Amino acid sequence: MQSTVPVEILKKYYHLWLRGATPAQIMKNLNISSSRFNNLTPFFLTYCRHQIKFETRQNLTEKGEPVLIELTEGRRNEFIELISTGLPYNKVAIIMNVPLITVTDYWFKDLHFKNMVDIATETCNAKIVQALYKRGIGYDIEWEEVSTTEGTGEGGQYSTKTKTTKKKHLPGDVNAQKFYLYNRDKDNWSLDGDKATQSGKGKILAYLESLENEVTEEEEQTFEKEQEEFNEKHSKV
Repeated sequence: MQSTVPVEILKKYYHLWLRGATPAQIMKNLNISSSRFNNLTPFFLTYCRHQIKFETRQNLTEKGEPVLIELTEGRRNEFIELISTGLPYNKVAIIMNVPLITVTDYWFKDLHFKNMVDIATETCNAKIVQALYKRGIGYDIEWEEVSTTEGTGEGGQYSTKTKTTKKKHLPGDVNAQKFYLYNRDKDNWSLDGDKATQSGKGKILAYLESLENEVTEEEEQTFEKEQEEFNEKHSKV
């Protein structure tokens, strides 16, 4: 059976939360331990979300404006940090238990906050573009393999470990190439390779599409070897 939380504690938490108090400040004001705070957190969050919706509706009816919580410097920095991971605004707001309308209000009023959020978003997007480009052109993968040699010599048994660096080239991915070209240079490239235009739009993607059906030299050699083994095996029957 779930334990109930006294309404007085929920209200006190709510008012501290509205003012932007940190978890440490809230624990001190409520005089509860960190373990107790963690156990009560789901109740706190549920109460805050319910209460902020209720008060916002009431304020909109009476004053024509929503209820906004304090978006402290710590909260703003945390929001920017989470945005830089690629999460959308509404998901970050839920994680932080901050009404999205509060974030939007600060975004319009605080130019520095807006710029920092925009930079975090663009930086995240740039990383994705770089990764897409890298996958499109292909890249080398390196790893180390450790082999152990055991034997018996003049000094008795011995064991030798040898590290070998392996390298493999991962060829460019056709789908990544198409996606990159279509989204970065729409004026020149099209996803529809069948339509011929004066600018030659779509030709490169049609060519890339054809590459997907080509058999590499390595695949062809493997196929021929397997075919020879099959023929040799069945010719003896």
